[in-house]
Amino acid sequence: DLPRFSREREISDGREGFGLKEEHFVVGVVSRIRQSRRIDIVLDAVRILAKEFPQLRFLLVGRGRKNAVEKVVKKPSGEMGIADRVVLAGYCRYDRLVAAYRAMDVLVYPMPGTDKSCRTVREAMASRVPVIASRIGFLPELIENGVNGRLMDLSSESLADILSDLIRDHDELDGMAHLGSETAKQRFSPSLQAKRTLSFYERLLSGKG
Repeated sequence: DLPRFSREREISDGREGFGLKEEHFVVGVVSRIRQSRRIDIVLDAVRILAKEFPQLRFLLVGRGRKNAVEKVVKKPSGEMGIADRVVLAGYCRYDRLVAAYRAMDVLVYPMPGTDKSCRTVREAMASRVPVIASRIGFLPELIENGVNGRLMDLSSESLADILSDLIRDHDELDGMAHLGSETAKQRFSPSLQAKRTLSFYERLLSGKG
């Protein structure tokens, strides 16, 4: 249901709904909170950049078991001295999820989930949010590095370097947002998915005929 993420839709919730300000540069993650999703990489990248960029914030959207939230997010962010920069939005759905994407300047996607569909990447692109993703799985097929997003090594240093570039270069950020949105329209629209499905079954039927 990617059309609901379009910027053309009006929704009431904004950054203030997450305790964020317009001057903040918001790095977002939408994910189940578990160690396998490598949220630690994002936290450490924020730590690396915290002194240079006081406006940097981390918006984490998703749920996890209480001990996972403590172990994966709260404890390490406290030890790093960046707890005041981390916003735990919890599980968001419907317009609250749309608002969360719109609150972000960039989405980071370190590790695909168990279904491997990378739905979050497609939602972010449809929301006109630039994506920084790892080179794992078919993510490089979704993202052309430096064009409609950025690809990173699976390390906090690599992510910090990319974030530093984008915080300084809003033109690149805007360009990737636009081209990511175009990618979503061209590759993930419901009408295109329907045409692909129809074509698939037509080929099956013609093969049997």
